[in-house]
Amino acid sequence: MPFELPPAGECCRVAEGVWWFRLPLPYVLDHVDLYLLEGDGERVLVDTGHADGTTQRLLAQVLGERLDRILVTHFHPDHVGNAGHLAARYGAALSMPRPEWAMARMLAFESDEAWGAALAAYDRLLGVESELARRRLALGNTFARAVTAPPGSFRDLHDGETVILAGIAFRIMRMGGHAPAHAALYDRGRRLLLAGDQILPEISPVVGCWPDEPESDPLSAYLASLDRLAGLPEDVLVLPGHGRPFRGLHARIDAVRAHHEARLARALDLCRDWATPAEVAFALFDRPLDETTVAFALAEALAHLNHLHRRGDLERESGADGAWRFRRR
Repeated sequence: MPFELPPAGECCRVAEGVWWFRLPLPYVLDHVDLYLLEGDGERVLVDTGHADGTTQRLLAQVLGERLDRILVTHFHPDHVGNAGHLAARYGAALSMPRPEWAMARMLAFESDEAWGAALAAYDRLLGVESELARRRLALGNTFARAVTAPPGSFRDLHDGETVILAGIAFRIMRMGGHAPAHAALYDRGRRLLLAGDQILPEISPVVGCWPDEPESDPLSAYLASLDRLAGLPEDVLVLPGHGRPFRGLHARIDAVRAHHEARLARALDLCRDWATPAEVAFALFDRPLDETTVAFALAEALAHLNHLHRRGDLERESGADGAWRFRRR
């Protein structure tokens, strides 16, 4: 039976000691799913939502007067956004993987000037046309406006370690692709996976190359993470960061793999002649894109092109305009 969506500001019990609730997002993807763990005299919140007055009021309604610990799966603002606010309000200790904490701290304090310089260089590499590049630059550090900076003190989450949260033993699985060291939490005894964004029931998480590391190959890391997840039981209950809890993990993994294979094939076809990442992005995502979704489209297109380049299927050159162009070998 599918789980019923919890009303705004209310929780739905999905397992013993595990409660699910939603917070709104100001994007096309309009929600993020959070989980409250209660047991052995402890209350632990997994992920924190995008930081704004609405989400903070809803969190206060759900959490009441007590929160002991905060666990954040990865640094994206819809997951880490309220970590600083909640740590300050409740005195709750923060746990998250060190690379995720470091990214969140760095971006939360980065100036608009430093953010803009990195973005401008990235847009030149991708061949983004000047008017779109100007609009993107004018937005400034969008990350900083979506978060309350996470505290300077935290507990690292190491791959393979077991952590006890509200009396539940979870094994930490750190995986790349969507974020540098995204933490998923697996409760072997009850076959329960707090998946964050690593596997979602209806959409594929963004796997992109961003201004900080434009030559990276996150798709290889993401596909490797699917191999790891495939080692879990098929009947595990997956608690995702977006979408309803679901079973059928292996079938979902197969569908996501097929999605990326289809996208790789399409990107390869689009590079029969020299093409910039921006040209490939607008052909891959042939629908209206706002300032948020165009960022995802550009990052995803570059990730797939880099993967094909590393695989030897594409060659790359730099033009006089500073833009990369890719072509089939």
